[in-house]
Amino acid sequence: MAGELRIDELGPKGDGISHSQRDRVYVDRALPGESVRADIKRGDDGMLRATVIAVTQPSPHRVTAPCPNYDLCGGCTLQHADEGFYRDWKVAIVRDALRRKGLAPRIWR
Repeated sequence: MAGELRIDELGPKGDGISHSQRDRVYVDRALPGESVRADIKRGDDGMLRATVIAVTQPSPHRVTAPCPNYDLCGGCTLQHADEGFYRDWKVAIVRDALRRKGLAPRIWR
């Protein structure tokens, strides 16, 4: 089923997450703040998953992937995001993991 989705956040595996009225939808190659037209299906794991058909409103962090095979391969996560966004996302993942363990990390830049 095709549908319009607004991407609300980025998951720890690099997939965009849309919070629909029905459920969360995990969207490969989508960034927070984007609107996409996507093919939505329920995966074998029971989760709603979507493949982007078209980005109707791109994120300001969207860039052209540097790898010429990115669209065909998909093996590298988030090549479609700018470096600053990617760095901040990775730092947040580590910071959140440490906080869940009761640690208060200091992050230097």
